[in-house]
Amino acid sequence: MNILNADDLENAPCGFLTFSDIGMIESINTTLLKLLGYHQHDELIGKQVEHILTIAGRIFYQTHFYPLIKLQGKANEIFFSLKTNNNDSLPVICNAVRKEVKGIFINHCIFIVVTERGKYEQELLTAKRQAEEALQRNAGLVEAKKELELNSIELDRQVSRLKQVNEDITQFSKIVSHDLQEPIRKIAVLADKLAIELKQLFLDTQSQELEKINRECRRLRHLATYLEKFISLNIKTEEFVKLDLNEVILKAYSKVVTMFKADSPVSFKCEILPMADGYISQLQLMFYNILENCFKFKDPLKPLSIYVESVTVKQNSFRTVKGKYRYIDFVKIMITDNGNGFESIDRQRVFMLLKHKNDTSYNFGFGLAFCKKIADNHYGNIYAESVIGIGTTIVILLPVEQTHI
Repeated sequence: MNILNADDLENAPCGFLTFSDIGMIESINTTLLKLLGYHQHDELIGKQVEHILTIAGRIFYQTHFYPLIKLQGKANEIFFSLKTNNNDSLPVICNAVRKEVKGIFINHCIFIVVTERGKYEQELLTAKRQAEEALQRNAGLVEAKKELELNSIELDRQVSRLKQVNEDITQFSKIVSHDLQEPIRKIAVLADKLAIELKQLFLDTQSQELEKINRECRRLRHLATYLEKFISLNIKTEEFVKLDLNEVILKAYSKVVTMFKADSPVSFKCEILPMADGYISQLQLMFYNILENCFKFKDPLKPLSIYVESVTVKQNSFRTVKGKYRYIDFVKIMITDNGNGFESIDRQRVFMLLKHKNDTSYNFGFGLAFCKKIADNHYGNIYAESVIGIGTTIVILLPVEQTHI
């Protein structure tokens, strides 16, 4: 018993449409009409079927869909995007069959909406992309693991080498501070003994030679002391602590003033400095040597003026690895005096060892060399800017927090 009627087709759970060979819509059911956002059948009947197709759908209709129906008499599971009355895209699957009625061919189509298909395909594409990314990450992880293993081997070698260098430095420091000092002391004692016991027998020139021996012994002892102190800066004897830089620099200034006992007035102004991590004994030594130089090389024609200020800046914490960047807070301390100054060509040389060595004093020029070593120990930097007759500015850069290094 056939229970289908026209109303069943009109409100079927799928769209239904017929069109002629010239592409004119002959009929359309209510279901498809509503899906496309229309209200009356005559809004579409008599119009070209391309009217309800997107641009891509029209091209596909002309080049594939209609030629396929005409050639084979049917088409199954063809994916289309229909254009709604609001110009939205409606994805559908179409089955079509070509029928002849009284010598006239009519093309019958049903459309099933597949809005979930797009979501499903998108999920498949997303899953595929995620799988490819995961594969790439895995490959990258394997490569990173290999590189890490190589870096670990190299790091172990470097640590082993540094450990050996540190042991060598420690041994050398002991030799300089003890074994080298004793022979020098004995030579000086013997020279003094000879000068006293044989004073009547020596000519003036011979006494002067003995005095030269004594003087050079004293120079050697001073040099050995400075070298031992410089080497000791390579040996870690304390931990980083949070320091009030104001207290550190004021103690250093007080010590320098006591040593020089300057007769002329000295203007010393220090702006508020921030807290920072550091080795307290080393920073005190660094500030002491910088301030000592301010007194040593002051202009004799004008009162000494020293000005200390600071700012916080961002600096790259990577010092030797090229292409790596991680910016952290550094305190930039500037100590400026109005002393003699020096040539700009000497800006790097002033931080080298023994650059002030001369035959009339024990000043071997270790002060700023100590400062350079201490700045390096704090993973910072130090440099000088100077103009002859105007003065010198020593610039120090120190990380605010050493735990971030």
